[in-house]
Amino acid sequence: MRKTMRRRAFLQGIGAGIGGATLGIPLVARAGGGPKKLIVVILRGALDGLHAVVPVGDPHYEQQRPQLALTHPDTKAALLPLDGMFALHPAGRELHSLYTQGEALLFHAVGQSYRDRSHFDSQVVLEEGSSRPHALKSGWLNRALQATGGEGLSVSSESLLILQGAGRHFNWQPEPKFAAKRSFQSQVLEMLAGDPAMATALAEGLRVREMAQVNAMSPKGNTIQQTLRGMARLLRVPEGPEVAALDLGGWDTHSRQGRESGRFARVFSELSRGVVTLRTELGSTWQDTVVVCVTEFGRTVRPNGSGGTDHGTGSAAFLFGGGIQGGRVVVDWPGLADRDLYEGRDLRPTLDVVALLKGILHEHLHLTESQLAEVFPAHHAVASQLEILS
Repeated sequence: MRKTMRRRAFLQGIGAGIGGATLGIPLVARAGGGPKKLIVVILRGALDGLHAVVPVGDPHYEQQRPQLALTHPDTKAALLPLDGMFALHPAGRELHSLYTQGEALLFHAVGQSYRDRSHFDSQVVLEEGSSRPHALKSGWLNRALQATGGEGLSVSSESLLILQGAGRHFNWQPEPKFAAKRSFQSQVLEMLAGDPAMATALAEGLRVREMAQVNAMSPKGNTIQQTLRGMARLLRVPEGPEVAALDLGGWDTHSRQGRESGRFARVFSELSRGVVTLRTELGSTWQDTVVVCVTEFGRTVRPNGSGGTDHGTGSAAFLFGGGIQGGRVVVDWPGLADRDLYEGRDLRPTLDVVALLKGILHEHLHLTESQLAEVFPAHHAVASQLEILS
């Protein structure tokens, strides 16, 4: 059943910010007996939330999106029903299966308090957990690690900003085909016996390589499925990291966005299949894992002249995991009538993404209110829960 937030929980609306919202629903309802794991996926490029979680019950949806509406007769039958108000894009079949199993929680009309529609600046704010670009010297996920004492994994060649900071973390991605053999690696370690710093760094890299237990990249290069398999292996070993962060690009759909097929469908299908790959590869660890997918901002309600959408404001966010109390769309729907749009063009955000992130850190990693204040120092007014109608 769709959950609708109480309007009074949002104080004076978007003009006063959305930091006053409080969440009264549990995000994590059950868990296994193993260590808790958190995976943060940054959907870089600005996910069109209206195309992912489609508001089929909004009377203004088709009017605002005549060229992109998924309720068009050619695509309507392929939509994946969620509730009476929303349906999932046809390319998200695997995500829909998780939803029906209660392992997916979908959020709509989600946004940041920072809104200049710049990819770079908005991504910096999202990863820092700040209120303006470059206001902090570390990422919010690293500060969470400092609170828990755990270790973090950045699935990248260099540390993602979200994991930069004093907390323990390391980088990993599948090795290229020309990765050195074990015999050569051992020889190099012996050669570095007189250089403790270099020897320690190499030994740490070899430890991570052994934990990942993933084959070298194919000649065609890295693939998201291969990367996720290796990441899952790192997370599921007893000494593996507590949190991980990675990014998935391709959401900047200025042209040829498509309805059932097209640029959006390709990347949404990749996300959908990737989450199920994680579920499979994590095995029993999935019961103790939360995967959160967030983006820097949404896209315009009305299409542009190139069959796409431009930089907007409100979007959607996703929560997956074996312990998620899912099977729900959580939203205080603002509406798509002209008068309801943010600055006359965008989906109006009614939920601050920081409220969602705080809720996950509190319920899943058990951070206290004082620790959350350290993780998000610029967002004291944002509560860690959302109040909604039951």
